[in-house]
Amino acid sequence: MKNISDDVPIGCIKAHHAGPQIAAHNPDTRAFGISRALCPGCQSFFRRYAQYRGASIAVSTPVQGYIFRSNGTVIPVPRQEP
Repeated sequence: MKNISDDVPIGCIKAHHAGPQIAAHNPDTRAFGISRALCPGCQSFFRRYAQYRGASIAVSTPVQGYIFRSNGTVIPVPRQEP
């Protein structure tokens, strides 16, 4: 299996975050669960990824959810307490 960081310049730590790795290894998936809050770089990745895929992408984190739309907009979805 190819490592996602193989095509990333040295020093680019964002390639090692779970979100981009999950997306790269599951290109047909449109909903992802991430165990940590998304860093700004990962948020940017998913925004561009949704545009590239031409489809909305949903990402859920322990802090909140996000819907990244194919037109480049991001809809934050606050987590609701049970």
